[in-house]
Amino acid sequence: MVFTTPDLSDDYPEAKALSPILTNFGGRKSFFGPIETLQCPDDNSFVKKLLNSKGDGKILVVDAGGINTVALLGDMIAEAGFSSQRRLTIKKLTLLIAMLIAIGGCSKEVPSDQLVERGGLKYEVNSQTPFTGTVVDYHDNGQLEWRTHFKDGKLHGLAEAYDEDGNPTTIDVWKDGKPLKGTFYAYYENGQLRVKGNYKDGQLESKVNYKDGEFDGLLEECYENGQLFYKTNYKDGEFDGLHERYYKNGQLWNKENFKDGNLIFIF
Repeated sequence: MVFTTPDLSDDYPEAKALSPILTNFGGRKSFFGPIETLQCPDDNSFVKKLLNSKGDGKILVVDAGGINTVALLGDMIAEAGFSSQRRLTIKKLTLLIAMLIAIGGCSKEVPSDQLVERGGLKYEVNSQTPFTGTVVDYHDNGQLEWRTHFKDGKLHGLAEAYDEDGNPTTIDVWKDGKPLKGTFYAYYENGQLRVKGNYKDGQLESKVNYKDGEFDGLLEECYENGQLFYKTNYKDGEFDGLHERYYKNGQLWNKENFKDGNLIFIF
């Protein structure tokens, strides 16, 4: 079996990757029928859309590309596959890379109160060398609160934040002090995805809000220069409200209005 690791680990060949975990929902060992393949590296919305259609005995193969966030697939989507009569509901491939904690080998761990900032870089107190290592803080009940990685004083690697119950609140991946593409996640207290943002070259490329696993609220996407490309509103996974598109110079291209997924007016 061939699988890939996130790009960041390419900078750290010493980082160890655990074996993939295959989860077969339904306990079936063999399948037959027309095959549908869907690449889903870090978002389950396309999977959900496909599973809302009638399967008629088709086989659905989800290619997660070895990305850890394929854990967003989960049991509710598996059940949707059964209800749409697809013989293979979901086979979930999750590549565990120890959350990139293995970066840099056995790096130094310190609490955040042992670091100071000078000139935009993090240093240990009384040190003249920019900090390289891991910053770890805990809640009063002992649960992990923060875990962030630094290289030469800059955020570099996974940055995680958790609530007092151990649920993730934000997960980012950084390189040389800049967020990488497709690496921002924020969660509700119950663990449901709340916001996902995509970055490219340190610029916010897109941002979308979720509710109960569906797009809900404002979705924005930007050009590579950071200028807004379009913004639209969703309600319960459907277009609802204004949809605006812009040229690279910032001028309005067109504007449409939707209600419950239906186009009702073009400005």
